[in-house]
Amino acid sequence: MKTISLGGMLIQSDRALEINSVLPMGLSLSPDVWINFDGRIASCNATDVSRELYEVGVAFTQLNDKDRSQLKTFIDHIAGTE
Repeated sequence: MKTISLGGMLIQSDRALEINSVLPMGLSLSPDVWINFDGRIASCNATDVSRELYEVGVAFTQLNDKDRSQLKTFIDHIAGTE
C-alpha cells in the first residue's frame, strides 16, 4: 500500500488490473484487525514495464460502518492525528 484514505488506496501490483473491475479484497490494519471490502479498480498505470510493476488505484465499495470506523482510526493513527 502506497497511500490510503477513507475512499480508497493506491497499491503496487505485479500485474495489470482491468479498470472498473470489482474484486473482493481484505486489508490487515493490525495483527488483530482485518477489514474486508470489494475494491473497484479506478486506475492502473505501469510504473516499471521491465519489471511488470503497476500502480493501482482501488476505490473501496461495500465497506460496512464498523470497518469504515476501524479504517478511520487506522488512518488517523498513521497520520499522527489520533
